[in-house]
Amino acid sequence: MKILLTHALRSEAGLIKQHYPLSKRDKPTMGIDLTHLNGQLDILRLGMGPEKTMTSLVNLPEAQSYDLIIHFGVSGSLSETFGVQTIVRGQRFLYKNKPSINLPRVNLLATESLPEATFLTVLSPITDEGSRLKALTTGAHAVDMESYPMVTFCMKKDIPLLSIRCISDRAGDSTAKDFKKHYKAAAHKLQSFLLNHYLTEIKIST
Repeated sequence: MKILLTHALRSEAGLIKQHYPLSKRDKPTMGIDLTHLNGQLDILRLGMGPEKTMTSLVNLPEAQSYDLIIHFGVSGSLSETFGVQTIVRGQRFLYKNKPSINLPRVNLLATESLPEATFLTVLSPITDEGSRLKALTTGAHAVDMESYPMVTFCMKKDIPLLSIRCISDRAGDSTAKDFKKHYKAAAHKLQSFLLNHYLTEIKIST
């Protein structure tokens, strides 16, 4: 099974890359920052935002060679249920006036017990209560800047997708403060989850 991990920020994947000391990074070209962790597992840094995400994906060489894509990163919460450092799995995805997308379920032992969430993709972080209230009207539980184009790409290419995020902040007027305080711990927790549970279960070796 060949798997692609995708993320936005370089620091969201540092722990995972350390786990694969023999990894080889391709020379960056056409917006692609791709590292081969081993023969079964690659990792792609998308950059922040829908536009950079789609640029990376459309220029990804041999995308059809992947049996599964795992998109991971941190998110701001719109739900009182999902507090900081809660790991959630995206099941429904929203973006602007685009139609909502329900992601076909990928059933895996490590993720079956994760709470499901609706992700709203935004162009910039939500940093005030007015924007939070507007986002809440969509029915979303969390916000991010990459999920919707990720989902549309995978569905177009017929590649199964698992979208997992860890809450780093309460989206609203405390976003900056929360992010500064909790980002490192949230990113570390999510990477540890992937390494200790999911990547182990599908027998991805170092």
